Amino acid sequence: MRRSPATTRWSPTAPANAWARASPRESRARSAATTTTTLRSHRPRRYSLCLYDEIPRWAIELAFAAYAVIITVTVVLERRRPTSTLALILGVVFVPVGGLLVYLLFVRRRRRQRRARERRIVRPFEAMRRFVRVEDLPESMSPLQRSLVRLAIATAAAPMRRADQVVLLSDPPQTFAEIGRAVDDAQEFVHLLFYIWRADATGRELVARLAARARAGVRVRVLFDHVGSFGLSDDHFAPLVEAGGEVERFGRLRIPWRPWRSRLNFRNHRKLVVIDGVRGFIGGINIGDEYSGRPTKHTMWRDLMVDIRGDAVLGLDAVFLDDWLATTGAVVDLDGRRIQSLAHIDARRPAARRRRRARRAALPPRGALS
Repeated sequence: MRRSPATTRWSPTAPANAWARASPRESRARSAATTTTTLRSHRPRRYSLCLYDEIPRWAIELAFAAYAVIITVTVVLERRRPTSTLALILGVVFVPVGGLLVYLLFVRRRRRQRRARERRIVRPFEAMRRFVRVEDLPESMSPLQRSLVRLAIATAAAPMRRADQVVLLSDPPQTFAEIGRAVDDAQEFVHLLFYIWRADATGRELVARLAARARAGVRVRVLFDHVGSFGLSDDHFAPLVEAGGEVERFGRLRIPWRPWRSRLNFRNHRKLVVIDGVRGFIGGINIGDEYSGRPTKHTMWRDLMVDIRGDAVLGLDAVFLDDWLATTGAVVDLDGRRIQSLAHIDARRPAARRRRRARRAALPPRGALS
């Protein structure tokens, strides 16, 4: 059956004479579509530039090989643990952009710290292990206590030390009063290390006390974290510096910022005070009104501090001097008199006496060799 011309519709597969059977409205729409297609076909084609299309493949492979060799040599020369070295090499080599960025920002050790370690003459902890016989544990210790001491030595290189007095300070005003009195009684040196130090009433009062001791001839060293105390001006410590004290920022953020020479996550959260190597404070309290119990706009903190007297303070001083060396590159040895006194104390232990008697018994009599 033959279809009526009125019902004919154009389609891409329709014959050429289908235009004649199309309605006038459909013809006008088709003409407009054809004109638009023709205009689009005459537009210039756009070509996307791809780096890999322009650079030869062998050049890319050569550059990647050189990158892998340089990164591998750099990481190996940093003398890390084998597992850490392998993980860094795999991460930086196989994830070039992200791995390299993480390595530069968070992993790479600062050159200044490495040079400071190379210039180190006597490491405080090594000095303690050299002069103090930590293996001579008291006979009164239980097997569990002996195991804990050996664990501390093996994991943290922290030998056991004795304290003549340990007082837990939980009241903020009392804590700062004890620290202030200890600073006023200092005769040789005062070492302070804190994560947060604020330029408020508490901070100014402590700086005034330190400046007074510095004018009296006491060696005062203050170390605080640059990020934790960000925004603290040098003017805050001007009285102390003018009196002869030393103030340094740990992990200083320099301008212009150089990511390949800094570690943003390398912060120092320690809070400790060492007075003459015989009295020390350690805990969670920083320097600020919110920690001392004074009215402040900041949220109030109630933290603890421990007042220690005795040989254990030498360990706190060793921690401070390690951080001071890493920051300034200046070598400050532990007090040799204190170390030797600890050595004499350890020599009086029962186990040491038994070994000395055994060595004397093994020696021939004095007249046997003549």
